[in-house]
Amino acid sequence: MKYQLKQSDIDAFASRMGIAVKQKGNEIKFRHCPYCQSSKQDLWTFSINAVTGAFCCPRASCGASGHFVELCRDFDFPLESIAPKQYKELPCIRLLSSTPAEEYLFRRGIRKEITRAYGVTTNPKDANQLIFPFYRKANDADGQVYERMEFVKYRLIDYDKSKHKAKEWCESGCKPILFGMDHCDPAKSRTLVITEGQIDSLSLASAGIPNAVSVPNGARGFTWVEHCKEFVEQFDTVVVFGDCERGSITLVNEMRELFPNVKIRTPRLKDYLGEKDANDILRSFGERALRTAVEKAEAFHPPTIREMADVEPVNLDDVPHFQTLFPKLDHALGGFYEGQLITITGKRGTGKSTAASMFAVAALWQNWNVLFYSGEMADYEVKRWMDFQIAGEKAIQERVYTSSTGYYLDPEQEQQLTDWYRHRLFLVDNVALEEQKEPNLAAEIEVAVRTYGIRFVILDNLMTAIDAGENLYTEQSRFARKLKSLARKLHIVILLVAHPRKGNSKELSSDDISGSGDVANLSDTVIMLDRVKKKKDDGGEFWQTVLAVQKNRATGILVQGEDRIPLRHSKKSKRLYQIGDGGITPFPFDLSKAKAEQTVLPF
Repeated sequence: MKYQLKQSDIDAFASRMGIAVKQKGNEIKFRHCPYCQSSKQDLWTFSINAVTGAFCCPRASCGASGHFVELCRDFDFPLESIAPKQYKELPCIRLLSSTPAEEYLFRRGIRKEITRAYGVTTNPKDANQLIFPFYRKANDADGQVYERMEFVKYRLIDYDKSKHKAKEWCESGCKPILFGMDHCDPAKSRTLVITEGQIDSLSLASAGIPNAVSVPNGARGFTWVEHCKEFVEQFDTVVVFGDCERGSITLVNEMRELFPNVKIRTPRLKDYLGEKDANDILRSFGERALRTAVEKAEAFHPPTIREMADVEPVNLDDVPHFQTLFPKLDHALGGFYEGQLITITGKRGTGKSTAASMFAVAALWQNWNVLFYSGEMADYEVKRWMDFQIAGEKAIQERVYTSSTGYYLDPEQEQQLTDWYRHRLFLVDNVALEEQKEPNLAAEIEVAVRTYGIRFVILDNLMTAIDAGENLYTEQSRFARKLKSLARKLHIVILLVAHPRKGNSKELSSDDISGSGDVANLSDTVIMLDRVKKKKDDGGEFWQTVLAVQKNRATGILVQGEDRIPLRHSKKSKRLYQIGDGGITPFPFDLSKAKAEQTVLPF
């Protein structure tokens, strides 16, 4: 019965291989090629046509193509009505090494007796063509052990790109296995050394290292795994002696994923002695250097994991930060530290945006460049608000109308302010952002930070900063994680204004932030603004704005309950002032003071 292509089979194949897929029309895109594993630059290029079954890897170094049935046979994936792939039967003979092969490999530091033992030879018709036979120990009908050739690799000694199509290639239709398997014995050593190339494994064997093998098709060719899995797993430890490229070792990550139950070790980078691979080390420094590299191989440390003991202790005072200029808040927090995600929340009208812009002014005062995003106020409103906060009460003038009072700064003062924060205070242009084909606020923030030296970012507010889509909570969580990552990666402070859930008349907590709980969970500091009823001396009541700290990872000090910080709002200057036993705490920035002294702004 002829096989009928089913997309479910393609999906099942991808799942078994652990490869992510996505579909565009009839083309099913694989995140990486099963044959060559692809590179970071070539992700999502391997594809299978869901109608015809044709597959292709466009990478020049791979070029794998064919029908889905062939793909499944190559990786021993069972399909209905499809017999397992039949591999080419090679002659059951032991190849004898040739003089040209022995002499060439000897020049590369490999003993001639090793070349003879492995049967590396040359083509009788072309002495420039090296032949590497791959043997596996097998049992005949009588139970006798013999060596069966299953794979052959070819390599040119002298390669000329202008004359030759390829430097190396494999015999087609053969079962891929590891080179040197027939020389391995777990009874002699419980350690297997695996390299990227055959000459590297021969170099290790020449240095007296037992159980040295190489993959057949380089660092990204893992078609051999299905045929050698049991062989590899009989060893307790695998030393991955890959090529050292740009400070990292090839083969390691792939081997760790393919063999999670095997202890993976790697030579130390310093034991490569500045060379690329095992053969280079052998030629430059001799056999002893190779043995040292294997003997001192260390357990593989994933790049995402580090020793706690390697973390440098720091004094919190030495971490770059700025003061909020609210004394009681600074006493609790120590200030806002680089790498932090800070969330401020509160009910409508409690002064969230006011506090956020005052923190921006405080940062500017302390020479921190600031980026401000406002999803609710127009650009000129943000500027006017912050100009008033910087200028202070005495610099702001009043204009009395019939039914109300208006406030303004004279043009000279406005220009003085503008000159002060030029090249230091920036604003996200919402109109330009929304006109982009795919608006990405997080990406724009990163560009601004790198371009303008931004150190403090304010997002007012969470709901206007995200595209909620179908799942509000999921998008909020994703965005909060992205902000947290940006704060750490770019060494900046990010302040996020968030609304609380509706309908809560009691004292707020971090659990009351609207939307995903990840917003509060990912935040290093959570600041709450609330309004409470207070008694007047004459027995009457008034509403008092209070500030609380519900979460504080830096110092652990919380400001809650009766310890909440009372604040006074100035309608004229748009400022929030801390109220204490000594009365209202002033702020160091004041335009009127600078003007009276006929100086430039003191900040």
